[in-house]
Amino acid sequence: MIRCVADLHARRQRITRARRRVLEAAEALGYHVNELARGLMRNESGIVCLIVSDVATPHRSALLHELTLLLQNAGKVAMLVNTDRSDGSVDRALGQAIRYRADASIILSGMPDKSITQLCLRSGQRLVLINRDDEQPGSLRINLDDYEAAGRVATAFVRAGCRKLAFANSNAGTPSLMAREHGLMAAATALGMEVIVERHS
Repeated sequence: MIRCVADLHARRQRITRARRRVLEAAEALGYHVNELARGLMRNESGIVCLIVSDVATPHRSALLHELTLLLQNAGKVAMLVNTDRSDGSVDRALGQAIRYRADASIILSGMPDKSITQLCLRSGQRLVLINRDDEQPGSLRINLDDYEAAGRVATAFVRAGCRKLAFANSNAGTPSLMAREHGLMAAATALGMEVIVERHS
């Protein structure tokens, strides 16, 4: 019995020494685990694609900042696709995300075209839609109640003594922008206020 325990102890020591030599050699050679190759066996890459337009706007920048920190803390890699251009670079970037087998895509606004959401779903990605009105089965939608919020703004203006409002909106016509406009107009009309709407491109 004592001999068996001694043999087992000696074997563990040999394994520990061998493991230490392998790790030292890997470090000396600059070896790193290929997570993409490892992901093929698990059928997951750890890549999350962030699809965004108007990256420079303060709200979008802050959202990107928080999302990338959360993804990094969760051991994920964020891949950014900027959809501001219309020269084919968006399609190429999305194609690359799909070829790298991104696990999921998060679309951060109503600006990117709806065909992007369909492409992501067809490729088997999990999909998160922020401030979009796409009714895509299997996706998670996160929307603010822009209509109600704009109504509260109109009420606040009335309480402040305002009687005439102006609303500046973009021609982009995203769901969030239009919900804000319609909410403000409806509340202002109900409160007997006049609203001037100005659009810009």
